[in-house]
Amino acid sequence: MKVKGNTKWLLLFIALGALLFSGCTANFITDIAPDGSGIFTQEYIMTVEELTSYGYTLGEDLCTDELGMELSTMPPGTTVRQVESGEEIRCLFETAFADLDDLRFIYTDFMDFTVNDLRLEGGNLYYDLTINMGEGEIEEAMVFQ
Repeated sequence: MKVKGNTKWLLLFIALGALLFSGCTANFITDIAPDGSGIFTQEYIMTVEELTSYGYTLGEDLCTDELGMELSTMPPGTTVRQVESGEEIRCLFETAFADLDDLRFIYTDFMDFTVNDLRLEGGNLYYDLTINMGEGEIEEAMVFQ
């Protein structure tokens, strides 16, 4: 049975959900250059104590093997970095995009975000997303100059 990419992302979010409710922090960071290119980063921050209490094995492959992520299920070109700092471990999933159409594809097809507005017009960036986090929605609307 072949599992669609969105289903695997959902499974990742369920696995990470247990960590989120235990104090794990999830950040979705989008850096957009004036030409519309940039990097979308999913950052998951966990403590060593949280990870070991849930039975995860600490090591270089924590962000992929232990948490069950396969690069083949992520947006094209995604790289994974694991950064350890004291008692914190950060899993960084970084995806470069060439333009806002590529970013819209990442948001809708891989993250299941709703893109209400995403455009560069007259030197302004219009950025309006709805992020469904399970119980309720978070809406993020911004205009940058």
